[in-house]
Amino acid sequence: MDRIGKIMTPGAAASIYSPSPARIPVQMDLFETTLIQGESNTIPRSSLHNPIADEEYVMPSPAKLFDALRGGNPRGNTTVDNLYDSVALPAGAGSPRKWTILFYLDGNNSLEPAQVKSLLDLEKVGSTKDINVVAQLFRAPQSLIEDEWKKAGFTYTPENIDGDWNGARLYYVTRSPDSRTIRSRVLADFGTLNAADPSHLSQFLTWGIKNFPAQHYMVILANHGGGFMGALHDDQHKEVMKPPELKKALEDVRRDTGADIDILGFDACLMAQAEVAHQMKDQAKIMLASEDQEGYTYVHWPLSETLEELAGRSGNMGPYELATRFVEGSKSRPLLTPSLSAFDLSKFDGLPRALDGFSKALLETDTDPSVIRENIGATQGFVLQGDRTPPFTDFRDLFDFASHIKNDPRVSDSQLKSRADILIRQIKNCIIAEQHIGYGLDNAHGLSIYMPTDRESLESKKFKYDQTLLAKDTLWNEALKKFAS
Repeated sequence: MDRIGKIMTPGAAASIYSPSPARIPVQMDLFETTLIQGESNTIPRSSLHNPIADEEYVMPSPAKLFDALRGGNPRGNTTVDNLYDSVALPAGAGSPRKWTILFYLDGNNSLEPAQVKSLLDLEKVGSTKDINVVAQLFRAPQSLIEDEWKKAGFTYTPENIDGDWNGARLYYVTRSPDSRTIRSRVLADFGTLNAADPSHLSQFLTWGIKNFPAQHYMVILANHGGGFMGALHDDQHKEVMKPPELKKALEDVRRDTGADIDILGFDACLMAQAEVAHQMKDQAKIMLASEDQEGYTYVHWPLSETLEELAGRSGNMGPYELATRFVEGSKSRPLLTPSLSAFDLSKFDGLPRALDGFSKALLETDTDPSVIRENIGATQGFVLQGDRTPPFTDFRDLFDFASHIKNDPRVSDSQLKSRADILIRQIKNCIIAEQHIGYGLDNAHGLSIYMPTDRESLESKKFKYDQTLLAKDTLWNEALKKFAS
């Protein structure tokens, strides 16, 4: 079966089709979508062209972004005055409810249309007597978005949703049938803010948890993602929030509120990764994320559908069931959410130990290195392998790799096979639910890991993989170096 790619632009969806397979690189804003033409009933896959790692990113002055990735701190002093001290709360805000769901919708970049539409989608249900829905929406100026699309060779037509204002606004989300105008109450208009600044995230979450108490809390972070390289881009400030910064922000929230986050969701590409989950394992009970790339300009997750179901049950869902409902609901939108996983972070401590044992066995094995490299190459990936977009090309499914090692007759090392089996069972133990309905994801099992076979990527000063917490806590990086060419 061949693949077909669809170009989605605000307000329209055009498809490209040809009976003979051909590869067409299409530069679209932050992503380079590779269209494999063929049967019209297949599902597109894309090659990520992401400012987290690409120094040829089309926006001007990318150096500040990559200073952050190399260890610099272009945002300087991140301490800011508390923006929420004077926010006027809606009536009944302090009354405990069953769920408070906090959305951090980062539209300070090319995904601005998706974030605005996500808020409108939430308004189809809104808050209820059992559920608080609170959102902070960041919007880039339309001129910036238009400029990005123009440089990518596409025409961007602003849709004039809610007047196309820009800046950051805080909302208590209420029900509205209006699909063009945000009708929820604006609790604050902050003007231009840096969405990648962890102090802004921690302030928002702390304020939301303190003022909208509930039995359970869910946090959804929506924007671009790049696994261990970070998420929550702000293209106006040329910054991205790295996992250690996100971890610190969430630690601050727990310190200041004493509350546990039940579900931490990444509505972003490529975040269902062992490196990310290891960093987040003490910051929430459950993590929701996608191994693969998500859609572009439209609502990715089944937000209103899942919220409607939760409201219909008067908020009577536990965290595990609600996370599962998001996963199950995402099966109906393979173009937008081709994969989604829910991890039990309370069980995640066992996974790094299993990975470390597997890595040690790899270091000690006398198996032909070319056999290990071949198995890595055969492992499920999440960016088209014909298009080198490191490090994303080397994000591969950990379960699938361990299965290859376990089942390969050329691998006679019983200890290595045993350690692979232990790792497989530990991954199964951590995953509450997962789906991989997107085209070309047959061997996805819910959790990826960085798995390059070239030494240049492993030793890249830009990626700094050896500084990730998982690389420090396990022998995985050392094992990769043994087989790198």
